[in-house]
Amino acid sequence: MRLSERIARRARIECLGRLGIRSHRAFLFVGHPRCGTGFAASCATRWGWGVGHEVVRRYGVSAWYAVCDRTPPGCGLVPWDTYQFGSTIHVVRRAAPSIVSVAFTEPTTDRFRFRELGLRLTENRIEDAITSLRLWTDRIEQRFRIDFRFRIEENEEDLFQFLGGKTSFVGRRYTSDQTKVNSRAREYQGEAAVNRVLREYRSQVDELDERFGYSTPQIPLQEAAP
Repeated sequence: MRLSERIARRARIECLGRLGIRSHRAFLFVGHPRCGTGFAASCATRWGWGVGHEVVRRYGVSAWYAVCDRTPPGCGLVPWDTYQFGSTIHVVRRAAPSIVSVAFTEPTTDRFRFRELGLRLTENRIEDAITSLRLWTDRIEQRFRIDFRFRIEENEEDLFQFLGGKTSFVGRRYTSDQTKVNSRAREYQGEAAVNRVLREYRSQVDELDERFGYSTPQIPLQEAAP
């Protein structure tokens, strides 16, 4: 579809939305920044369900800010009130690496998220990340009925089965690809940082992992030799 056609199609959708007529999409993926919404979109699209990362495609959209009423700076503008979604997938990741990634690679959305949550940032980036993960999950669960929880490290094939069960498997085949999507350089190496979080914040990590559906506690990671 050419750019002019996409613009015209979006204009029609927004016009219908103003009339109270919403355009249907099969899937909405939502999560916390740095926890896999880009990866989820790439999985669905690779299997044949066109899901955009922060832009609406034929089968839906994957965006951490779907739970907000406004669009963060630098993110794709999605007119949420012009769409309705058939199923909501909550995208999650193991808590300890999530905390590290949020704390040290996500400075661009910190202030936006904390304003949305009605909180102030502190000097402790790790504790701010834990607070954000916990309260963002509260907001997601309050706003949406979660139909499937995608734990990006372990139930990729289950996600394929869920998407196919809601639409069709015709012409689609499961393939696995753990290539990182939207990865960023860390301020310091991940394994040591994850193990530090496991040592110092074990109870909060275990609480989040259990909430996300992980059945066993995370063990410390093997750190690279200096």
